[in-house]
Amino acid sequence: MGMDEWKSYVFYVAANVLQITITHIERASADGHEEMLYKTLLDPRRYEKDVRPTIHHTLPTNVTFGFLLNQIVEMDERNQVLTTRCWLNVNWLDPRLTWNATEWDGIKTMYVPYQRLWKPDIILVNNAVRQYYEAIVSTDIMTTSDGNVTWLFSAIFKSSCQIKVRYYPFDDQECFLRFASWSHELKELDLKLITDKGDLSSYMNNSEFDLLEMTASREIVPFPTDPFLEWPVIVIRIRMHRRPLFYVFNHILPCVLISSMAVLGFFMPPETGEKINMCITTMLSMGVYLQVVLVLPFSFEFVFFAVLALKSIHLIHTEDGVLLSSQYNRNH
Repeated sequence: MGMDEWKSYVFYVAANVLQITITHIERASADGHEEMLYKTLLDPRRYEKDVRPTIHHTLPTNVTFGFLLNQIVEMDERNQVLTTRCWLNVNWLDPRLTWNATEWDGIKTMYVPYQRLWKPDIILVNNAVRQYYEAIVSTDIMTTSDGNVTWLFSAIFKSSCQIKVRYYPFDDQECFLRFASWSHELKELDLKLITDKGDLSSYMNNSEFDLLEMTASREIVPFPTDPFLEWPVIVIRIRMHRRPLFYVFNHILPCVLISSMAVLGFFMPPETGEKINMCITTMLSMGVYLQVVLVLPFSFEFVFFAVLALKSIHLIHTEDGVLLSSQYNRNH
């Protein structure tokens, strides 16, 4: 290898080493900027996660609330509990989490573990179970350089719902999910809606109920511990219609067939002796079928249509059996 070729080779190797070194330095610098920004923003001397973010303590923290319904999991009529799977989108402005992106290598967004930041204590007011926070799956909180904070999390909510079963299984149900801050009134935390229609873009159909409508509204009610204070509450209204086909084929149709057997008994000649046997057998069959009442929704308010129909048919069959037995005894 000549001197010129050797110099060219050395220059080529040196250029590649320099390029790799510069690349590593740039990457390390970028990583260092993000790490330093993270430490600067969450420095205990300038940020305390237990303190409500606001420009002045007399001003409220404005929080916007978005609700996405993913699935109606279950309707427990006996315990009057609706189970839903949802996504919540909560936004607020934290002036302590602002920075100049140009001074931090163009970094405009940071993702922070939700345990490290202040969060509004929004809860489901009409929660039906004790284990509320165990059902919440939270992601990291996204912060931007202008102080805007976005918290997305999913949850399986079990909410109390007044079930109306008068026309079961041809009934419509209307349930409400009420969200509010647990400890802050309106002058401290103002809760507002992103949209009044809710989000159904990821909704999964339920096998028992058809979703008719979902709306969201904001109400101002008295604070629970002080009626002179105002309390903003977000109300999610879910209206559903039960799909009756399963109940028609498994409850109503067998009942109609058993009832038809009692009617056919009147067309049998009394001389055969099988007429009374058929009526009694039909009556006993209906008595056994009345066990279906045990799986029907429970209600103390009124006797709803399904139970009333079953009891009436059983009473009619009993009367038919008594009349036919009396007629048979007179003829013989």
